[in-house]
Amino acid sequence: MATKSKILQVLAAFLPVCVLLIWVAYLTFIVKGHDSIMLSVKAYDPRDLLSGHYLQYAIEYGPAMPCARDGNFGESRFTDCVCFDQSPDGSPATTSWSGDCNARPPYGCPLWVTGTCENGRYEVGIERFYIPEEFSKPLRRVPDNSTIQVHLNGKGNGIVTDFFVAGQPLKVYVESLPAEDEPKS
Repeated sequence: MATKSKILQVLAAFLPVCVLLIWVAYLTFIVKGHDSIMLSVKAYDPRDLLSGHYLQYAIEYGPAMPCARDGNFGESRFTDCVCFDQSPDGSPATTSWSGDCNARPPYGCPLWVTGTCENGRYEVGIERFYIPEEFSKPLRRVPDNSTIQVHLNGKGNGIVTDFFVAGQPLKVYVESLPAEDEPKS
C-alpha cells in the first residue's frame, strides 16, 4: 500500500510539469511552424492591476468589421471568422473578409482567426500583451501607432509574440521615453 501511495505522490508532483511542458511545446510549434502577421491595435481598456501587468487593446479590423452580420440582432453571442491579406512591405495586414465561419472562403483565406462576438465586441484571445513590471509606469495605456505580431496556427488560433510602437520593439520604445520624475515625499 505504501508503494502505491508513493507512486501517486510522484505522479501528482510530475503531472503539472508534464502539462506545462506540453503547453510550451504547443506554443513553440505555433510560433515556429506557422505564418505570422502584423495587426494594428488601439487602446481599449486600462490594465487590470489584479491580473498582472499587461496592455489590453482592440484590434483594428477596418471596414470588414466582424460581428456585423445581418440577422443576429437577437443573438448576444456567436462565432465569426476574419481573413487577412498580408502586406508584402511588412505593414499591418488588412481584413479581406469577415463573417460566419461556415461561409469562410476555402481559397484566398490562408491567414485567419476565429473569434467570439459578444454584444458587438469581437474577441479572439489575442487582445492582451503582458509587459515587464518596469514598463507598467511609462505604459499606462497603449501608445498610438501600435502593432502586434501574431503567429497563426492555421486552425483559427493565434499567439501574440511581439508588440511594436511606430515600428520599434516595445523595449526600444520604452527606453526612448523621457524618464519620469519620482514624486518627492
